[in-house]
Amino acid sequence: SNPIHFTKDLHKFFCYILEAFINITEYDNGIVPLLSTGVVATLRDILLPEYKNDFGICLQCIQEYTLKLLGNISVNHKGKEECIKEKVIDAAWQFLSSEILQEKIYAAFVLMSCAIQLEGKIQIVGHVDNAGNPIIIQKLVEKMLEKNEDLRRNSKIALSAIADLPEGFLKITEQMAGKLDLLDELFGARAIKALGELLPSLSTLGSNPFDIDPHELAKYQLYVKHMAHFMKKYEDAVRIAIDELINIGEKLAVYLSPSSKAQVEALYCLKRVCKIDGYNALMLKRFIDMYGDKEIPKGLTKEVTTIKKELSSPLGTELMELAAKGEAIKQQSVSYTHLRAHETSLHLVCRLLLEKK
Repeated sequence: SNPIHFTKDLHKFFCYILEAFINITEYDNGIVPLLSTGVVATLRDILLPEYKNDFGICLQCIQEYTLKLLGNISVNHKGKEECIKEKVIDAAWQFLSSEILQEKIYAAFVLMSCAIQLEGKIQIVGHVDNAGNPIIIQKLVEKMLEKNEDLRRNSKIALSAIADLPEGFLKITEQMAGKLDLLDELFGARAIKALGELLPSLSTLGSNPFDIDPHELAKYQLYVKHMAHFMKKYEDAVRIAIDELINIGEKLAVYLSPSSKAQVEALYCLKRVCKIDGYNALMLKRFIDMYGDKEIPKGLTKEVTTIKKELSSPLGTELMELAAKGEAIKQQSVSYTHLRAHETSLHLVCRLLLEKK
């Protein structure tokens, strides 16, 4: 029978039934008989808000045990598939906002388990609010800020699994901007790839790349500052930026403007990258040639400056020298792999010529 239609007198009995099934489903041979029987769909329905008033004083017990039981079922491979198919994620994630700790822990566990499979990741990443925010990811990030270790662990593993999806990786990193310790804990040096991808490419910034919407600029400042942090802390972060990001030198050059409020960090990142990568040094040189004399605000006053003037200071001289050396790449052979890694529409003709050979 559907437990939703039980009378109030039977709610306590239903709690005992759920507890029994929790014990039974500790093992696969207790899970398999429940699959493809409608049990998972019924358990999902119990968690829906419209049934919240149907369980009286047993509501907390029933919801907590239902989440726990779904968590047990989702550990099994076939059980996980059925939970994902029956959209258990849509019902379970809302309990991340519960005031009851165990409900939050069990909800995070269900999400953690479902996120192992590709379709589970897709459902979580695709669940957005009316403003387009990835609400489940936001909640999981919030749970990593809580003190309970079980809740933190379940949320962290769920986010790590979701990050296997490129879109998930970017959305998690975006939500963790400003929470540097969490970003570092979750991804370490690998975070620099997502941070770099979140920066806009030069071609999307229009004729004046320094004229960025203040709201957007506030986000980009954080990304650049976080990138500097990871390059300082992890030696391999620089190599990741070079090998896995397209034209990162060109992207970072925009923030050499003092009005970006990330000038020092952009300068540091560019020095680290251009010292060991001639291609990005060349991209920086081309950026300076194109925009270096363009007048830009120096600060909150009406005073103006240029990128070339900013780089004429002792701090910028070394970067100018590295950019100048970037011209040498024109005289060097470029590997096919490197060219593909940095390919844009402007470079496509070069690849086609190489392939023709």
